[in-house]
Amino acid sequence: MKTFQKTSITIIFTILGLFISSKATADTIRMMQYNIMYYTSSAPEDCDSSTNNLDVKDASLKKTIQYIKPDVFCVNEIGKEALYANRILNNVMNQDGIDYYAMVPTASNPYYGITIGNMIFYNTEKLTFYNSFYVTTSIMYFNAYKFYYNSPALANGDSIFVTFIVTHLKAGNAQTMRYNQVKKFMERLEDMGKIENYIFSGDFNCYSSEDSGIAYALNYPNENYRFYDPINELGYWQYNEEFAQYHTISTHYTSEGCFSYGGLSGRFDFILVNDEVKTGRQGISPIISSYKVLGQDGNRFQYSLINPENNSLPSDIIEALYATSDHLPVMMDFLVTPDTVSQVGISQPLNDYAITITNPSGNMLRMHINSTKAHELNMHLYTIEGKLIDNFNERIEAGNQQITQEFPYPPGYYFLYIQDDAGNKSIKKIIKL
Repeated sequence: MKTFQKTSITIIFTILGLFISSKATADTIRMMQYNIMYYTSSAPEDCDSSTNNLDVKDASLKKTIQYIKPDVFCVNEIGKEALYANRILNNVMNQDGIDYYAMVPTASNPYYGITIGNMIFYNTEKLTFYNSFYVTTSIMYFNAYKFYYNSPALANGDSIFVTFIVTHLKAGNAQTMRYNQVKKFMERLEDMGKIENYIFSGDFNCYSSEDSGIAYALNYPNENYRFYDPINELGYWQYNEEFAQYHTISTHYTSEGCFSYGGLSGRFDFILVNDEVKTGRQGISPIISSYKVLGQDGNRFQYSLINPENNSLPSDIIEALYATSDHLPVMMDFLVTPDTVSQVGISQPLNDYAITITNPSGNMLRMHINSTKAHELNMHLYTIEGKLIDNFNERIEAGNQQITQEFPYPPGYYFLYIQDDAGNKSIKKIIKL
């Protein structure tokens, strides 16, 4: 691999730091998906004020929210009237000096026999609600809410858009009904004809990845609209100890009124992503290592959340989760890079030449250059944290040409600092898929 004499690292880091702070600051969005179990006064008979008291739920849910601090909180089984969402917003989210949470418009099945729906609460300091759509089914709606990230690039009319979709599929021995629900949603998504950032979450009530409900989303005929399990833990989840660390239901072992029972033995709750998010092509990507089932230590198989002793979280948070719901929440962080859409993969003029970088999917980096005259280029490669990992130089001639460079680094985000022999400087972002 070619090398060259290093210029001042201090100067490089200063320039890189200025660039990152002004144009390429990476951020994260923390998402939590949670079935909060009949947060309504119109619940079944066994979910009364003694077994499912809303004041108790408020207090326990508040502890969890303040511990996790989600930027996007997707909810199942909340009362379909706006008063219940307002209650959570005021009694749980915006408490103890916090005032930046908002909720999306409510849209739920109006049929009198359906008492619950879906909701999303969000951090207004990071996200702004843009628009929404929903897909009706005979049971629960698919509620989709599009946001844009509050980036400095907004001043230039540029930002990252992401749509969070939350649903609740039919429970029990009802694969056909789950399939019909998901089929209607996926076809609507394709009919809209927009390939954007989609994050799809909810209580899917599926026993395996072959269950025709979730399977239709994972294997949709048009690959452009498929969804993916970001942790790729597919298989038969129900009563399968192999997937114990991903089981989300039930937190209770014995019957206690509203709560389902039998211990943690099923994976019902999911965060799925489409290919745009999976690859980070439009500025947002999953941080796979952050995917967690909150309170799940992998030692709960067919046991409750609290017995045997659970030390995966502070004891008061474990108790709060146990008191709130028979489901455990799923959470994941997403990396947001505001300049990705406008910067990556687009030819940027650098005086008398332009460089376009193709994001590497293998171990080779390809740079396409169109220049009016010859130049010597010095290049430094940094991680997103600002660590220098490589440097090399290239001579370019007048005309169109391609440069290839070994890129034996793991998937992630990188910055390539370029300086030519005339003192011109540029920085390119690279996403390795």
